[in-house]
Amino acid sequence: KRVSIMTKAISIIIVNFNGKTFLPACLDAIKNQDFKDIEVVIVDNGSHDGSCEIVNGVIRDAKLILNGANIGFPAGMNVGIRNATGKFVFALNFDCILEPDFLGKLAHELDSREDFGSACGKIYRMSYDFEKSNVIDSTGHLMIDRGPDRRGWDAEDAGQFQGAEIVFGAPGNAALYKREMLDDIAFNGEWYDESFFLNLEDIDLDW
Repeated sequence: KRVSIMTKAISIIIVNFNGKTFLPACLDAIKNQDFKDIEVVIVDNGSHDGSCEIVNGVIRDAKLILNGANIGFPAGMNVGIRNATGKFVFALNFDCILEPDFLGKLAHELDSREDFGSACGKIYRMSYDFEKSNVIDSTGHLMIDRGPDRRGWDAEDAGQFQGAEIVFGAPGNAALYKREMLDDIAFNGEWYDESFFLNLEDIDLDW
């Protein structure tokens, strides 16, 4: 008997570690996306703040995977990807809040470009009380003088970076990847290099 696996267009993967303060707002924003063909995969790295208990109360059908220990962000993402079914994988930090049209626009843009494997949007700074500032955190990675940089970092938004442009790569706090591309670059069963543990794994994936 053939068993079909239900797949979604976008798998949102959140690696959580004691994110109780931010996670509810992050999940609410996911629930309020205009684009609905998504699955949510929460990979918890041994949180002890009760954040896991709130996940299914916000998104009832979210997949919650408990690692039991802090295995690092890249390893957590790899666990999430192994449990994801989407055509696209969206890496999202638990302290990010998406505008309602963010995922739909980003997926449409990336899906229309056969020769691109990742995409990112405009990311702003946010206060601890979830107020968006007008200060840009990133609009993509650049390589300057052989080192990584965040395009637009710390600049006031004056309407720049509004159109589609080519960048070196996507910041890992809100990065959309084609699953086909991720599978193509996987090495020794890892999409993200787990030796990085926390930082620069997104730059490595860009390379």
